[in-house]
Amino acid sequence: MASQQPTSASSLGAKRQRQQAARLRPQLPRRPSPVHLPLLLLLPLLLPSPHPRHVARADLLRYYGNISYPLDEQLSYCDTLGPLYDGIGVDLALWNTSGGGGSSSAGGGGGGESNGESGGEGGSSGGGITEEALQLAIDKYTTKGSQKGVALAFYGGVPYIIDHEPRLSGLGHHVNILFTYMLVMLDLQRQYGSSSSSHNGSSSSSSSSSDGSSGGRSLIPDVEFVLASSDKPLVLRADHPPGRVPPVMRFCSSDEHADIKIPIFHFYTKKYTQNYLANAPKLAAAYPWEAKKPVVFGRFSKYYRHIHPAAASTLKRGARNSSICRQESAFTLTCPVRAHFMEWAARGRHADVLDVKSGPRVSLAKHAAYKYLLHLDGQALSSRLEQLMPLGSLIFKEDSGYKTFYYHLMRPYEHYVPVWKAGGGPEDVLEALQWAESHDQEARRMAAAAQQVALTYLSKRARSCYWLRLLQAYASLQSYTPVRGGRGSYLVPVSEYLEDVGRSWERGKQLHKIEY
Repeated sequence: MASQQPTSASSLGAKRQRQQAARLRPQLPRRPSPVHLPLLLLLPLLLPSPHPRHVARADLLRYYGNISYPLDEQLSYCDTLGPLYDGIGVDLALWNTSGGGGSSSAGGGGGGESNGESGGEGGSSGGGITEEALQLAIDKYTTKGSQKGVALAFYGGVPYIIDHEPRLSGLGHHVNILFTYMLVMLDLQRQYGSSSSSHNGSSSSSSSSSDGSSGGRSLIPDVEFVLASSDKPLVLRADHPPGRVPPVMRFCSSDEHADIKIPIFHFYTKKYTQNYLANAPKLAAAYPWEAKKPVVFGRFSKYYRHIHPAAASTLKRGARNSSICRQESAFTLTCPVRAHFMEWAARGRHADVLDVKSGPRVSLAKHAAYKYLLHLDGQALSSRLEQLMPLGSLIFKEDSGYKTFYYHLMRPYEHYVPVWKAGGGPEDVLEALQWAESHDQEARRMAAAAQQVALTYLSKRARSCYWLRLLQAYASLQSYTPVRGGRGSYLVPVSEYLEDVGRSWERGKQLHKIEY
C-alpha cells in the first residue's frame, strides 16, 4: 500500500490562490449538453407570449375567411334591406315597453353607437332587458343550466365568452353549432368591430377602454346576451312575469315563445351563398319551368317533433282529424309528423302526383327538376325551406307554427302555398296541387317571388346586416350598462377560446370552416 505524502504549507498556499483567482474570473456560459437541447427548444413555447393572448392567430381565419367590405359601402347596402329588420322589433317588443328602442334602432341607418344607456328609462319602469333577466337566461338556458347555449358579449367591438366556461361534455354535435356561432361573432367583429381591430379579425387589448366601453369606435354596441342552439324554442312567454322574461337568441320561435330569432347555423355550415344562391341561374337553365315534372316532391328524415302542449300554434292533427301525438310528459308531446305524411301518401291513390318518401336520397339540386316541392318541418323548425327557395319551384309549406328570422317576408299565396294548415291534416296538399295545376302562371310567379326573397335577403352579406341591426336594437333595450369583467368570473375573448378549446376539443373535429 502506497504511503500518503504530507502536504506542504507552500503547496496549500498555491492551491488557495488558484481557487481565489477562479472565483474572481468572469464566468463564461457553458455550452449546452446535447441532452439539454430539446428542452431549450421547447422553452419559448412554455414561456408566456409577450403579445396579448386574445389576439387570434392568422390561421384561425381559415375557419371564417377574410372577406370584408368597405364600411361605408356595407352600411349603405344594409340600408337597402329595410324589410328584413321588421321582425326584430316584433321579437324585442316584449322588452320594449317604451314603444321605441328595438324597432327604431333596427330600422335606422346603422350608426348604432348605443352603449346600452338608451334602455335606462325602460328599465326604471320595469321594462327593458334587465341584468336579472339576463342572469336568468344564463343560469337556465346555457350549459350552466344543462342546456345547449353560451353566454356571450361584445365589449369595444370584441366578442367574449362571459360568466362561466362552457361545459361541452355531452353536447355532441351542438359543440360544432356553438363553435359555428362563435366564428360568426368573429366575422362580425372584423366587419363592424373596433376601428383598432385589424381586418384579419384579431384584436389587441387596446381596442376598448378599461371599463369595456367602445368609445364610439365600434358599430357593435357593448352588449351581453345568450345564444342557444337547441332544436326547438324553450322560453314560453306564459312562464315568466313581465320584466323577468329571459332574453335568449335562437334560430326558431313561435307565437307562444319569446326566443329572439337569429339565422340558423346551417346557413354557415352548408355555405349557403356559394352552394345555393350562386347556383340559382344554372339550375334555372337546367330545369326551366315548362320542363319541371308536375309532381309534389320531397325527401325527409323521419324526425319526431317535440311540442310543448302550451304552444297551441304548433299542435298537429293527422289525416281524417286523427291524433298523431303521444304525451311524453307534462311538457312534451312527441309527434311523428313527417312519418305520418309519408305513410298517408303511400296509402292513398296518389302515387302519380305525390313522391314524398324517406328515400332514396336525392340531392337538393335535383329537387329543381320538380315543379312542386313540399316543405315539412323536422324536430321543430327545419332549414330546408331556405334551401328550396332558390330552386325556382313552387313550395308547398307546412303550416307548423314555427318561425325564423325571415319568415315575415314570406307571405302565403304570394311566396308559397300553405298546406297541412292548423287544425287540419295532410289531405289539403291535394287541394293545393289542384289549384296550382289550374293556375300555372300564378304558381310560377310565386316560385319566382320566393326565389327573389332568398337572393335579396338571405346571402351572407345580408345576414351580416341582420346581426348588426339585431345587436344594436337589443343593446338599446338593456336597462344597465355592460362592463367588461362585470359578469361572473369568466371572461375570455372568443378568438382565444377557439384557439385553445376549439382546436383541442375532440382534436378539433368540431371546429369547421364556415361560409366566407
